Amino acid sequence: KQLASHQQTSIFTMEQDPLYEYCTLLPKIELHAHLNGSIRKETIEELWKKKYEREESDSIQSKPFLPHMQTLDFQSAFSLFGVIYQLIQGLDIISRITREVVQDFARENVLYVEIRTTLKDLNGTTKRDYLETVLNAMNDEAQKRGIYAFLLVSINRAESAESAMENVKLGLEYRENGVIGIDLCGNPASGNFDDFLPALNLAKEAKMKVTIHAAELVNHEETKKMLAFEPDRIGHAVFLNEETKAQLVSKKIPIEICITSNIKSESVKTVNDHHFREFHEMNHPLSLCTDDMGVFCTSVSKEFYIAGKTFNLSKAQLYDLSCRSVDTSFAPQHVKDEIQKKLESFRLSNQ
Repeated sequence: KQLASHQQTSIFTMEQDPLYEYCTLLPKIELHAHLNGSIRKETIEELWKKKYEREESDSIQSKPFLPHMQTLDFQSAFSLFGVIYQLIQGLDIISRITREVVQDFARENVLYVEIRTTLKDLNGTTKRDYLETVLNAMNDEAQKRGIYAFLLVSINRAESAESAMENVKLGLEYRENGVIGIDLCGNPASGNFDDFLPALNLAKEAKMKVTIHAAELVNHEETKKMLAFEPDRIGHAVFLNEETKAQLVSKKIPIEICITSNIKSESVKTVNDHHFREFHEMNHPLSLCTDDMGVFCTSVSKEFYIAGKTFNLSKAQLYDLSCRSVDTSFAPQHVKDEIQKKLESFRLSNQ
């Protein structure tokens, strides 16, 4: 399956486009990046070879990424993550991936990133071991690269309410070590939102920021409940009806927009149909994000370029998008102030 021809043209010509050069140089903010979905293609290939070196497994369809114009239906796209989880079965690999993800974001002028991951028990280790491994690698690499990096502890909808509560409690325990929020994620066809409310309420009562994957499928009753919870941000927001859209807008809940992800998972038919246009035109708070830059073969710079090219945004508008993303981040105020200073310095040097 192929992406819309407009995006196909954009991707094949972008590296020669002055607008893409601007997008790569522009200091950016990333607020929706899953750790395991952001794994480098080269690392996937290496881990794949180590695991299946005795098998004939060279088919690109079997590997967990969608290169170039390839798309999959939503549920099939989710199945790719199960393949990745089979490749990542040790804390040493988790540490490596975390470092590489921070390096990759720093390389494309991302000033601030919120990485999210579900805590896992790997080969006899504990969720605490997993969390400490990610935090140690993230904090060390961020310091080396001069980037602000924080962690969102995710609740996977496929897990139990008890597991969700455990994740939140661990996240709260490590909030001074880089945990900055809680995320509800996973296959939206799994689980019941009500089951996770006790864990989410615990986070809210502790004044921990919360973001929720919302309206990834048509389930307006669930979306109403999610918005009634009043999370600090939501991800995707693809399938809204007039009632839930009005609810979202009235509460001014920021949206984490993931254009390539939505197209490649066939949640949105074409780039021109993407709901970014509507929410941007109404000046609703939002940020441009990658979701899973490894799986979907994208980058923050590409997301800015696709938005700019598709919706005829000027460089000033793209700069403004980056600035507004800072406001919707979970960063402490002193970090926001520092990022805004760097953005202003970029603006003055590129007038």
